[in-house]
Amino acid sequence: MQNLQKTICKRMEKKPLKLSIIVPGIRPQNWQKLYCSVDFSESWEIIFIGPYPPPFHLSADIKYAESFRSPNACQQMGLIVSQGEFITFAADDGVFIPGALDKALSMAEYKKIVVGKYIEGDNPNPDMLKEDYYRFKYHKTYRLKGVPQNALIFNCGIISRKFMLELGGWDSAFEATTCAHADLGIRASRAGAEMILMDGPMFKCTHQPGKTGDHGPVHNAMKRDIKTFQKMYAQPNDRITIPLDNWKSTPEKWSPRFGK
Repeated sequence: MQNLQKTICKRMEKKPLKLSIIVPGIRPQNWQKLYCSVDFSESWEIIFIGPYPPPFHLSADIKYAESFRSPNACQQMGLIVSQGEFITFAADDGVFIPGALDKALSMAEYKKIVVGKYIEGDNPNPDMLKEDYYRFKYHKTYRLKGVPQNALIFNCGIISRKFMLELGGWDSAFEATTCAHADLGIRASRAGAEMILMDGPMFKCTHQPGKTGDHGPVHNAMKRDIKTFQKMYAQPNDRITIPLDNWKSTPEKWSPRFGK
């Protein structure tokens, strides 16, 4: 993997790295604001994966991997090079809610996943603060025989890296991240995970949901991903683990965003 900066600082040598924050994205102009929103009290690193390097100095806690692949393939690549005991992930056009990472990690353990609520834009959908919104049964798209309807959707939160690697991480058969996160939540539940929903939001996207501009390719990918998801879970199955290197099966350039 090219352009990955591997540096080790003294504080990381003294104790294991606690948290890795994985950020697949194309908006480096927003990354400093995201980075500054991380108020986690223990050791952490943030890994940006995408076609553009961060517009500020790389350091022991800021790493970068170049990739022109789909958003979810980038996310999986970030998982592989991460070093934290726990994993979280973020959109590159948002910020973490103050205190949320510490609160989430205080509840997380191996096979104990913390699901965070999130909000979008300055006038967020009030349903996104309700518990039912994070269950599959709330969303018509996910009302399938192979989907545990009362299980939580893992679109935001913290998970043990060890457990994540055992599951094979995110499935890059999905191009964007939404269905990949839902799929991960199902596989984790079937592997014996306990999922805990936080009371308040963990992350805030600075945009309203959109279908145009740089959100257009991701929106269209989500429509394709839903078809893949529905075919996969139309009937009950025993799907739990996947190959960790599944990202290698994706095109080196994600054509919807970067062309052939």
